[in-house]
Amino acid sequence: MDTVVSVKIIRDKQQMNELVELISASSNEANFQCGQDGSLYFFKFNKVIQRIDFNMHQPGCMQFLFSKDGKYTATKLSSEAKQLLIAIRK
Repeated sequence: MDTVVSVKIIRDKQQMNELVELISASSNEANFQCGQDGSLYFFKFNKVIQRIDFNMHQPGCMQFLFSKDGKYTATKLSSEAKQLLIAIRK
């Protein structure tokens, strides 16, 4: 069972743009065996338009995973993205 530990709302446009750039930075082979450390939800007009799961703690599994055009896509979760996620969580 998943447990929600915290919910953070990002309203800062610059921080949001930086996060989006890091998520879309580089393609990666999706590893479905890794599990996830958390999820990001992007909303538009109070409706979820994109859910992105991520793993940032296991070497070899650091990825963003999301559905795009009906297929799962993965991108690399860089150390810079990890630091941003940690900063957002605080």
